[in-house]
Formats: sequence, C-alpha cells, structure tokens
Amino acid sequence: MIGNCPICGSALSEAFRAMVLRRHEAIYDHCGRCGFLRARAPHWLDEAYADSIAVSDTGLLLRNRIIARQLSAVCGVIGNDANEAYLDFAGGYGVLTRMMRDAGLDFYWADKFSRNLLAPGFEYTPAIGPCRAVTAFEVLEHVEDPRAFVAEALAAGQTDTLIFSTELYAGQPPAPADWWYYSFETGQHIAFYRRDTLQALAGTSGLHF
Repeated sequence: MIGNCPICGSALSEAFRAMVLRRHEAIYDHCGRCGFLRARAPHWLDEAYADSIAVSDTGLLLRNRIIARQLSAVCGVIGNDANEAYLDFAGGYGVLTRMMRDAGLDFYWADKFSRNLLAPGFEYTPAIGPCRAVTAFEVLEHVEDPRAFVAEALAAGQTDTLIFSTELYAGQPPAPADWWYYSFETGQHIAFYRRDTLQALAGTSGLHF
C-alpha cells in the first residue's frame, strides 16, 4: 500500500525503483501536490546505520567548517547573547557543537543514534532551559516522517525556530542516475524535498519557512 503524504496528506504515487546498498530494491513514492519524495518502507535502515556516519561521507569536516561559518553569521542576526543556548539536534559525533562552542556560542548536543565524541560534557538537558534555536544540518533527508521530526526537535529545544539544511530538487523527481543526493550506496537518504515541500511542511507544522 502506498499511502498518503506525511506532509500534506495527499495521495502518493510510485516515482521509480532503485537498488539500495547494492542489494535491496527500493520503491520511491512522490506527492504530486507538495513534491515530497520518499523511500517506501525502508526496511534496510538498521543495515545502513551500522555506523551512524556513512564511511563514504568524506566531506564531513569540511562541510561542518563551512556550516559553522554560515551559522555563526545567522546566530549573530537572531541572537548570540551568552545566555542564549542552542541545540544541535541529531548532532552526530559532535563536530558542529564543538566548532560552535569554540566560536563562543553556547551550543549543546543531542543525538539518539550517535556517540558524542567531540563535545562531551555539553549534552543538552531540559534543565538548561529553552534554546534560541535548534539546528539540524543534513538531517531531514534521513527521516521517515518530517512533521514528526520537526515537532520532536522543537520540543527538545523548547523553541519555535529550526535552522536546517538539505539538498533540494526542482520540478519532477530527478531520474535515479541523475542525482547524487539519492545516495543509494549508503541507504541513509530516504526523504527528498522541493522548496514548496518545505513551505508545506512549515505550514502544516504551524511555522513559517
């Protein structure tokens, strides 16, 4: 059964099939209304996340250096008071949390599926209090239910602001051979978005994009 879009509720239709992790046939469903594209029933996730960070992700440190510079500028606009905390939700090994703390910002880490290797002692707890914002870089493509993830992230940080990144497509879903971001070889990317998908996600979550 295909089901309905978890963002706007419209009916999904099959977009294409592809081989994931070189051995699992995956079906990808598309919402013709908001553009949400997802892998149907991704049963291979336990295998894909044997390591929380894919071995093929060789750009991890460089990407975080770039994000840290951009994020520092954003925090400078929305608030960088020493008393304002930020939460890097799904923070992986703690790379970004460490970099942001080194830049003088009060960042904390949380991740249910990864070890905090680089920012130990700065795990977020509710006792820290409300955060100015929650960050989630390169995370939305990993989640089965984006609305549930956004709600969970904002509730965890006791805030209504989410700063995030993901790679977008335009128009119809790219052919399987034409877009590197599908990342079929890792099996970790299971959700994909257009700009209007994110606008719909914000609207159905009571937020502004």
